[in-house]
Amino acid sequence: MPVPPFVRDTREVPRNPTIADLDQNDDLQPDARLTETSSSVGPDDPPLASIALEKAEALPDSEGVIRSGKLAGKSMWAAIWILAIPVLIQQLMIASVGMFDKVIAGSLPGDIVVPALDGLGIASYIGWFIGIAMTGLGI
Repeated sequence: MPVPPFVRDTREVPRNPTIADLDQNDDLQPDARLTETSSSVGPDDPPLASIALEKAEALPDSEGVIRSGKLAGKSMWAAIWILAIPVLIQQLMIASVGMFDKVIAGSLPGDIVVPALDGLGIASYIGWFIGIAMTGLGI
């Protein structure tokens, strides 16, 4: 009889035994059926696949050292700094361009200083908005 979709299905679902199951019951056969589902091993997997997954050990990690690519052999902090320094330099260059724009506009004759600085202010807000929009679009 099918179970309606709004009712929780409590029927028994077969799963492979785990190491804890084998420790509790030494005569447990590999095809034993339990009432709990396993998230990493399905019913079509070999009988003791879950035991093999649990016994598998992770490869030894070398404390955050990058093993391949252009940053091979560098520590994580060295790789972060190598990648961050060009971005920091670019941000400093953008800030210095904006500062020099204001210095040059401020040294103009008195009757056009205010409109020139106003234009720079408006343009900087427009540039900021375009940068935020491009970042939001992922460009």
